[in-house]
Amino acid sequence: KSWVDCVQALRSPGSALKPFAYALAFERGIYAPASLLADTPLGLGGYVPRNFDERYRGPVSCATALSYSLNVPAVRVMRAVGPGLFLATLRQLGFVHLNKDPEYYGDALILGGCEVTPLEMAQGYLTLAREGEAIPLRLVQEENPMEGKQIFSRATAYLIAEILADRTRFLPLYHQEEGSVPPFAFKTGTSYGLRDAWTVAYNPDYTVVVWYGDPSGKPHQELMGLQTATPLAVKIMQKLTRGKRPWYSPPEEIEWREVCTLSGKLPSPACRNRSRAPFIKGVSRLQICDLHRMVAGQIVTLWPKELSLFLKEKEPVAPPQSVSPSLAIASPVNGKRYLPNPLKRTIRLPLKAETREPEVYWFVDEEFVGKSKNTASLFVTLAPGTHTITASTPSGNTDQVTIEVGYPTYALRGDSSL
Repeated sequence: KSWVDCVQALRSPGSALKPFAYALAFERGIYAPASLLADTPLGLGGYVPRNFDERYRGPVSCATALSYSLNVPAVRVMRAVGPGLFLATLRQLGFVHLNKDPEYYGDALILGGCEVTPLEMAQGYLTLAREGEAIPLRLVQEENPMEGKQIFSRATAYLIAEILADRTRFLPLYHQEEGSVPPFAFKTGTSYGLRDAWTVAYNPDYTVVVWYGDPSGKPHQELMGLQTATPLAVKIMQKLTRGKRPWYSPPEEIEWREVCTLSGKLPSPACRNRSRAPFIKGVSRLQICDLHRMVAGQIVTLWPKELSLFLKEKEPVAPPQSVSPSLAIASPVNGKRYLPNPLKRTIRLPLKAETREPEVYWFVDEEFVGKSKNTASLFVTLAPGTHTITASTPSGNTDQVTIEVGYPTYALRGDSSL
C-alpha cells in the first residue's frame, strides 16, 4: 500500500482563488467594493457558468459578488485585470503548480479549473493575512524574522478581509452566544463534481486551511465547502484565539465616501438611494454615477448592456429610485428585528403595501422577488442579516424599509455597507 500526502496533493481549489482577482482589481483601481458588476449569463466557449444555487442576481456590488462567491462576476473581474496578470500574481503568491499558459486555463482558472495544493493555499492566504506581505512557509518557528515581499497594499488587503468577514454567509448554520466566534475572514471552495471542500480562515494572528476530500478523487455529496469545511474552520479559530478578538485597523489610505447605492459611483443629483463605501486614496476611480438620469422630470435608470437584456426579461426592469407618499409598506415594519425559526434559521415574512394601484412589485436587497395584487401579501423567506425591502407600482410610486432578521445574541460585526 502507498500513502498519499494530501497536504502536497494537487486538488481543484473551486472558488478559493477568487479573492486574489478582486484584490488585483482593487489594487489597480479597476474596481472598488461598491462597484457594480453584472451577475448575468455569460458564455465561456460554449460553457455558461452558473452560481452554486443556479440563480443569477443581476446587478450586484463587488463586495456582494465576492462575499457570496458568484461565478460570472468573478470571471468579469478576472477579464478586467487580465488573465495573464492574474496568473502571474498567483505564481508570486506561491501557487507554483500553475505552470501553464493563460490560454490553457482560460476563464475556468478562477472557477477552479486548475490544481493547487493545500500548502500553496496556505501560502497564498498567508499573504492576505499579513496585510499583503508574502513570506515563505516554515515548518518550525525561527528566531530571526523572515524578510517579506509586498504583493498587495495594506489597503487592498484590508478591503478583502472586511468583505470576507461577512458572517451572514454562515449565520444560518450557527446560533452562537455573542462574542463566542472571533472575527475572521474566510473563503470557501467546492470543486466541480463535489470532489473537494475547502475553507480558508484567517485573522492577523492565524491562517487556517481546511480541506476535505477523497484521496482517490472520488466525488461525495457531502463535499461542499460551507457545509463541510467551514464548521471545522470555525472551531479551530475559536480554539486558537482563546477568547481574543484580533482584527485589522483601517490603513490611512482607506477613505469613506458617499456613493450611489446601485452604481457604487459618486452620486449625481438623480441618485436617490445613497450609502457610504470605502475607497483607496489615489487609487480607486472616483467617477460620477451614469446609471441615473433625469428625463422629462422623471428619474430613469440606464443599465449597461450586460444588464439591460437580462433585466428586460424580468418585471419590472429595475429597483425604483424615489419614494412616494401614495404607496406605503405595511409589512414588514421599518427598523424592526424579526426572529427566525430556531430550527430552520430563516423566517417567512409577508410583504404587504397600502396602495390604490392594482399591482405592487417587490424587491429584496435590490433583487426582484415577485409582485402582489393591490393590498394582498407576497410571502418571502429571509435568512439572518440586514435586508432592504422595496415596493414599487406601475406608475412609479415607491416605498422602502430596512429590517433585521436574527437573534439579538448574533455576533454581527463590521460596517453594513460592506
